[in-house]
Amino acid sequence: MYYLIKVKPQARKQVISAINKRITHHSTKDTNLNLNEVLADKTPEYLYLQCESYELACKLTANLSYVYGILSKDPLSDESIEKYATPLPKKVSLFNPGDVLTVQGGPFQSLLFQVLEVQADEILGELNIFGSTRVVTIPKLLLQEES
Repeated sequence: MYYLIKVKPQARKQVISAINKRITHHSTKDTNLNLNEVLADKTPEYLYLQCESYELACKLTANLSYVYGILSKDPLSDESIEKYATPLPKKVSLFNPGDVLTVQGGPFQSLLFQVLEVQADEILGELNIFGSTRVVTIPKLLLQEES
């Protein structure tokens, strides 16, 4: 049985180390952390603790910095964990560095824009404005590939 523990993603390694020390100290043979890389990539804010009871899960995580708590008293089954462990499809970006795009709106409308870096909702790139190259960030919504 697994219990889902919410942690601060930036402190994940610290929390894993602290919980593993407690597991060793309590010497419970069927207790461990599922540190599957796919789970970590998919949900870095969660750890999957395998143990026999909610009470033990609470004891192992009590008073640890960067642990926000256990999400449910009801454990996840082995089958649920396997479902969470299916690999994420690779993200396909519509925009790639080097692409030349046309700005569709805003103050730079109709200018050509060369992609330097793709970010979550915006793209960093170069515009040629009156013979001078400027690096600007433009929302993805305002860009269209040049055909």
